[in-house]
Formats: sequence, structure tokens, C-alpha cells
Amino acid sequence: MIFKRWIYAGRKWLLALLCVPLLLSGCVGVDGQPLLVSGFGQNGRAESASTTSSAPANDGDADAGAVEGNATDASAAASESASSTEADASGVALAEEVRVEAGYFLFQPIAGATVQVSGETVETRGPDALPNGYRALELYMTGARITAESSPLNTMPLQTVFQVIMGDILMDGAKMGPPFEITVQDAPGMAADFTAPAPVADQPEVAGRVLMIVDESHIFMMMGLGPLNEWDASGSAQFQRVLETVRLLK
Repeated sequence: MIFKRWIYAGRKWLLALLCVPLLLSGCVGVDGQPLLVSGFGQNGRAESASTTSSAPANDGDADAGAVEGNATDASAAASESASSTEADASGVALAEEVRVEAGYFLFQPIAGATVQVSGETVETRGPDALPNGYRALELYMTGARITAESSPLNTMPLQTVFQVIMGDILMDGAKMGPPFEITVQDAPGMAADFTAPAPVADQPEVAGRVLMIVDESHIFMMMGLGPLNEWDASGSAQFQRVLETVRLLK
């Protein structure tokens, strides 16, 4: 699918996200290690176990600051049979918490979604996904820790960084709406909606949202997309529901 070219081919999107603005600093993170995607095969797809998300016994006590405790490690196998939590007012049920240590964030996927983790990068597909992933909501997330010494990102105008990165990762023909400000866990960010041509013939146009969060110690990016009708009907609400569960790890 063309989506995978946006996200995985040649590691383009993560290199754009992390390395292009970091050239002056040698592309290193807070620990001095190169900020590169790990676990990618020769076909450009993430080499990671695919798991099906199951519902949490969620006690809702995740701290909005430093997140600690016994959250599920993203590399651990989840339960094979997904079960839903009670849906909130949005009607969207969530699965158990996934902790992505390499990306310094955690989140809850949609109940029944397939979750693939490769280092700091996560891909989820809705429970209605076809074998090629089409006709379902797809979410992509990645993150890293940064410092003023290792990265100029948190000293650059956020809108400038966002527009440069979006121009690099969105395919030809994609149309991005006006960027708007958001916050995640009190961290400032930018987001924009987009539409794009169908990835295959005789299929509907796709739509989605992409966002980026940068604060003094984190960079986080999330993209959600799906067929236009499905995105308008339910995909955007699912995206927002998952976003509300994102916590940046200290």
C-alpha cells in the first residue's frame, strides 16, 4: 500500500522526523545514540510480532506526568482474543495499555486492533482490516527523547518544524488542511487533516490526521488514516480516543 511508503519505505518518515532537523547535532538522542528506526526488513516493513489488543482491567491511575508502574511492555505478546472495555460517550472501546519504552510513550489501542511494534515505532490496524490493511483505520506512532544539547527541535518554531516534516512525508497529490495547535499531556503540538488519492484503482479517497508534539524532552508523532467515508463516520473519533490515552514517559 502507498501508506507504507509514507511510513516505512527507506525509513523516510522517521528520518525526516528525527534526523533532518538534527543534522547539526549529528542525529543523536538524549542518550547519545543515533535516532534510527530499528527492526526493519529488506521489504521496508517492520519486523515485529503482530499481536491483537485485548481489553484492560484499567484502573485509570496512570499519572499525567512521569508514568510508572506495571504497564504492558510493547514487546510482550498480548492476549490472542480481544475483549472490549465499556465504550465511553464516543462509543469507542479500548484495549489494554501498551508501553513503548524505546519511543518513550504509552497508549491504549482500539479494542481488537492489531498492534505491531518495531523499536520506537508502532503501527495499529482496526479490527475490520483486510489482509492488505485497507478499508480500516490505521494508526502510526513514534517518539524519542531529546535535549537542547542533542537537538535543536525544541528551540525551533513548532509550526516551521511541522510544515517541513509534513512536506517531506506526505505523498504527491495529498492535500493538507491548515495546521492547528493542540496539546498532549500539557506538551504543545501541531496537527493537520489531510486527504489523498486512493492507493489502488477503484478504491475511495483516503483521509486522516497527522500531529507532532515537541517539548523540552520529547518528540512524538502520530498519524491516522482510512477510507474517506469511514474516516468521517468513525475513524476520526477513534483517532481522538486513542490520542487521549497517550502519555509521554519521563
